[in-house]
Amino acid sequence: MKYSEPGVIGESTINFTIPSGFARSALYCCPEVGYFYCNDKYDIRRETKYDWFLMCFICRGSLTFQAGGPPSAAHDRSEKEKAVTDRAAQEYTANENEVVLLDCRAPHRYFCTDSAEFIWFHFYGNSSIQYAEYLLSHGGIVFSGEQVRGLRQSFTSIYRQAGSAFVNEHLLSREISNILCSLATSQRSASLIQSPVTPALNHINRYYSEPIDLDEMAKLCMISKPHLIRCFKKELGCTPHDYLLDYRLRQAKELLVSSSRTVEEIAEECGFNSISHFSRAFKGRIGMSPSEYRGLW
Repeated sequence: MKYSEPGVIGESTINFTIPSGFARSALYCCPEVGYFYCNDKYDIRRETKYDWFLMCFICRGSLTFQAGGPPSAAHDRSEKEKAVTDRAAQEYTANENEVVLLDCRAPHRYFCTDSAEFIWFHFYGNSSIQYAEYLLSHGGIVFSGEQVRGLRQSFTSIYRQAGSAFVNEHLLSREISNILCSLATSQRSASLIQSPVTPALNHINRYYSEPIDLDEMAKLCMISKPHLIRCFKKELGCTPHDYLLDYRLRQAKELLVSSSRTVEEIAEECGFNSISHFSRAFKGRIGMSPSEYRGLW
């Protein structure tokens, strides 16, 4: 339907859906999606908390977002009061071909200072909270780059699907999942290129079959051990020890399937100091013994 409010102009439209019980329990849900053209009168301020997230793709122009603190409240507040509360929030500007992810569970504001064209949708369900919090904790609310630029097609698909006579909830969920995965992939690739842990990752890739300790990795990265652990947790979601263990187990799984080596030989080749250590680690991560896993293939 066509939509009009202060600052929303032209052929701006919103499409609505009513997610089914199955969608609410198992899929990503999109209750509203819009294609907006706006001018400098567009200014949305929300202190009420909503149990969903907002995603925007900027097609043209720019939008400014305030998040991370209380935005200016209703228009009847004094300019002095608005200025004080606005300073508590962080401000971000999203430009053409950039994507914004906003947590609507906290007070927020977004507005246009000139003109903008953008596609937006609300979403919730499935692993929305976990995925959104992961993305927001790893790089802020604005995403850019070549991979992000290509997401306009997914935003357009969500908009069109929500406006169709028969809404395919599975296709909607797939497109939302694609957007979230693409943002995570682009963010992680960019962060690892510049990450201080990269020398440690390269060292593990090359020397995983040999003894590797935390001191050695910290020295390679030229940072302290506590800082190395913090960087691993931020960039990879695990400690250096867990990353090394999982890397060795990946190699072990490959050898169990593709070679005729004994379990003892594989344990030694993958850097485990004993067959018992290997077996405990393998069962703890995979849920079965190395021999049982080999038997599956």
